[in-house]
Amino acid sequence: MVHHVSNQTQIDQVIAPPSKSYAQRIFLAAVLSSEPTIIEAIGENEDINHLIQIGRDLGVECHKKGNGSLEVIPSNFPAAAELNIGESGLGIRLLVNVLACIGGDFRIEGKGSLASRSMIEFEGIMNQLQVNFQSENGFIPLQIKGKAKGGEILFDGQKSSQYLSGLLMGLPLLNEDSVIEVSNLKSRPYVDITLDVLNQFGIQIRHDNYQTFYIKGGQVYQTPKRIKVEGDYSGMANFVVLGAIQNGISIQGLSPQSVQGDKAILDALHLAGGKYEWEGETLHILPTTLTYFEFDANDCPDLFPPLVIMAAAAKGTSIIKGCKRLVHKESNRATVIQSEAAKMALKVELQEDEMFIFGKAKLKSTTIDSHNDHRIAMMGAIAATLTESGIEVNESEAVRKSFPNFWELF
Repeated sequence: MVHHVSNQTQIDQVIAPPSKSYAQRIFLAAVLSSEPTIIEAIGENEDINHLIQIGRDLGVECHKKGNGSLEVIPSNFPAAAELNIGESGLGIRLLVNVLACIGGDFRIEGKGSLASRSMIEFEGIMNQLQVNFQSENGFIPLQIKGKAKGGEILFDGQKSSQYLSGLLMGLPLLNEDSVIEVSNLKSRPYVDITLDVLNQFGIQIRHDNYQTFYIKGGQVYQTPKRIKVEGDYSGMANFVVLGAIQNGISIQGLSPQSVQGDKAILDALHLAGGKYEWEGETLHILPTTLTYFEFDANDCPDLFPPLVIMAAAAKGTSIIKGCKRLVHKESNRATVIQSEAAKMALKVELQEDEMFIFGKAKLKSTTIDSHNDHRIAMMGAIAATLTESGIEVNESEAVRKSFPNFWELF
């Protein structure tokens, strides 16, 4: 699918879709609960839909309601099952660790870019949990057999915090207490999301500065009966930038107190001279003249694509740190950003862990490829507003992964 995005895009206000990061964690917690849960505003995207189907494949009743909510009625899990997580990197990293702690014989398959994303980290984790684990030379499909044993676990968080989040969700189910010693933790805000969800479901975990986590065994997920998924900063980061480079925008449904890492888009906006105001849960982005900036995106790598367009709109050279976090995304996002930016006559240089963007206020109308990466497709949309006659985005349907109605809003 190809979308042509006009340079005349002007949106006065938009409602934030539900956070995919929160929705997947809340759904899994509901699946593990002892009582039914109503999840309000769970969202419609490929990642959450695959996870809901996995819940059903595990014997859980999932009833979608007309108001966008989902009723989750837990049940006893089967001893064996074949499951498909689609293309969700977060989903598989949460699911494998949770299933290992439930115990059984499970085969997990996926599709698309997930097939080229290494799962080698699981080998060390499953070995420490004393679970039989097999992969296809470090890639999907994955097979796990047996039930985890708690104890002391060493975890290197250099590549992704998502494995840690899976352990934090699964280990409380074990009879034994566990301690996780963590080194090189990246994307700490995503661990905060996990801890927030666990707390809402009655699971207590202590930690010493995110380096040592203490997990009591024998805990029970206690459903809050009804829980609402908060608005998504990751998708809305594109509209924050759109408002900043156009004539402003109002975004409804975001929490000013959110622990989402991608809320840092507001910090980056401030560094670039942008201005915003809160009115309850409505965020007003005010029109202004942007300037070049320097920003560390190690804890929020999904912000790279919109940050690049914000930097493009500001004259001068901006620097974004954290490029090494982009290798194992839906695409190698650092090199893809560089190649697609070049088509728009935007110079982007990669040096070690830093990305240099040579801002120029105006971009060239052209055709770019999303590389089936939802974040790159959305980057092309907001980039179009800086061109003379818009941009065509190939494989624009990639947005279904996280933000299915993105193009309707444009």
